[in-house]
Amino acid sequence: MRRLIIMIAFYATVFSATAKNNDDSIIVNLRQEVKKMPHGKERLDKILELANLSQLRPEGANDAMLMLDEAKRQKIDSLQAMALAYIVNNHSMYKDNVDSLVYWADYGMKVARKCNDWKMFFEIQYTLTNTFMYKERFEYALDEANKMLTLAKKHGNNDGMIKAYVSMALSYMGTRRWHEANQSLIGAHNLMYKSKDLPLQFTVLMQMLNYEMSVKKYCLMKNTLNEIDTVINNIIEQMPELEKIFNDHHLFVQYCHILYWSSVKDFAKAREHEKLAKRYYANLTYPNYKALLVNAQCYMMMQMGRYGEALKLNDKALEMAKTNVVKFTNTLYCLQQRADILYEIKQYDKALELYKKVDFMTDSINNSISEKQVEELAKKSRLNTMKAEAEKLRGNRRLSVVIIMIVVSVLMLIILTRLFISSINLKKARINTQKALAEAEEHNHQKDNFFTNMSHAIRTPLNTVVGFSSSLAQDTTLSMDERTQFANIIRKDTELLMYIVNGVLDSSRLEAGMTKWQISEWDIIQLCHDAIIAAKSKWPNTSFNIECNTDSFVVSTDAGRIRQVIDSMLTGTVDVKEPEDEVTMYISYFDGTLNIRVENSPLSQPDQSKEALQLRHDINRMTMDYFKWKYCQNPLGLTLRKELV
Repeated sequence: MRRLIIMIAFYATVFSATAKNNDDSIIVNLRQEVKKMPHGKERLDKILELANLSQLRPEGANDAMLMLDEAKRQKIDSLQAMALAYIVNNHSMYKDNVDSLVYWADYGMKVARKCNDWKMFFEIQYTLTNTFMYKERFEYALDEANKMLTLAKKHGNNDGMIKAYVSMALSYMGTRRWHEANQSLIGAHNLMYKSKDLPLQFTVLMQMLNYEMSVKKYCLMKNTLNEIDTVINNIIEQMPELEKIFNDHHLFVQYCHILYWSSVKDFAKAREHEKLAKRYYANLTYPNYKALLVNAQCYMMMQMGRYGEALKLNDKALEMAKTNVVKFTNTLYCLQQRADILYEIKQYDKALELYKKVDFMTDSINNSISEKQVEELAKKSRLNTMKAEAEKLRGNRRLSVVIIMIVVSVLMLIILTRLFISSINLKKARINTQKALAEAEEHNHQKDNFFTNMSHAIRTPLNTVVGFSSSLAQDTTLSMDERTQFANIIRKDTELLMYIVNGVLDSSRLEAGMTKWQISEWDIIQLCHDAIIAAKSKWPNTSFNIECNTDSFVVSTDAGRIRQVIDSMLTGTVDVKEPEDEVTMYISYFDGTLNIRVENSPLSQPDQSKEALQLRHDINRMTMDYFKWKYCQNPLGLTLRKELV
């Protein structure tokens, strides 16, 4: 899928050159002609024509290298940037060496920046972020996308901003941060019609469909589907030769149509799109789409209440997932769909087992991604350490004589002065030892209390989950209402248990200084408005208001971490009840200081887990301490100083 989208984007970039003819014989003749020509402008023009024709082929990188060499001879930076963009694109589509691609991408962006060719600059950077995401290096991709967005805003480049937002959305979806992915896609959609790049508009809409499908918001697909149908028709109208490349995308769009019309119960429309999907399925080339049509048909049967047919279609989809090389997430989707069917036909025990299996497999994916990124960072850290040590050894050899003289002088000085200050040091040592012992005792006492409280906090919901799960599994006399009640208790205590475990891990990382921070420029006022919107969506019956005397307060910070602090002030911990009183956030800016205070905050309610509440306050405090900002637990509030940013 990644290669198809890249091919579409690059095909449009050089369409004027490739639309004439793309015959193999022309490419062979051009290569032979180029070999006989002397260096100069005419040879460069021929190489440019050759590179445009062959750059989507595996051997196209060789022609791009010829173009780069000749452009260097002629000292034409813009054509050097284009040649490097072709090389980066070829590496991304046909080679797996990420380090090599990073080298060429850095080289290409440097040349493009030099000649102010920002179109090529952002095209190269976009290909680089796509490659990071394809390799599941999501943190690298997100970092590169943030750089792209900052630079694109600086130069007012809409295409660059759109590509940055799309890359950020894909990174967030890869790490299952759905809210951030949605915000990024909204940013891309708001800008995309300011761009005349139809393949870029198509990419934005495809990722919006991908997001809506991932979070199962099928009923919201209507506008996106209407837009993408229009964009695809415009692309095919301008470039008819892309019809074949778009076959698999047509199938994906029809799949989404079936999901949408089934979700709104218009099954006649769904059947129409099913017929269209079957036509595209016959020419399918992308293995991961093989089960799409069957999944859509299964969902349609579920919405029609024909669960027997839905189960048969789900069996077929699972079998296809086993016999074809498809993404692991496709198998997860099939299992999730089967669990939903079993739930609807009241086979709750089987449905519960499948839900547990899906949750376990999802956690396995997240852990695998995290381990890969940690391993990559460790390798990079070891390489940097080896380089630093080598440089240090070279410096030591050059300064060995001076260092020896300094060491001898220092030792002599220490010996002469030690007798004079020994008594003072002994007194200070005794005082420091007593102070250290007192602090150690206090620390041990606090640690014992912490472990006791956390042990009790974890054990209580865990015992509840185990007890009620055993009852559900073994007691066949339970009524449906009792089973539902037990399931709700299990779900609630599981959420509390996960909240406490994640809180302990997060608190430990913050205290040990091992937290990974993602620092960039963010508007705190906008974060507060976003938090209010999120709180309203969680508790629609509660009135959330914000009063602010300033429009913007931009700081360098980790937006995700600060957002967690603000969200907790508005919605409390996992087991807090929906507040009855109006919750108001007051934001005041004066003399370089921003003060944020939440009145009637759920985080101050007493009817929630004491351990979860204390963990949240500790995490908030340590997060704000890192940025040297003040966190006031009672009353709840934050104080941010501009001079410390």
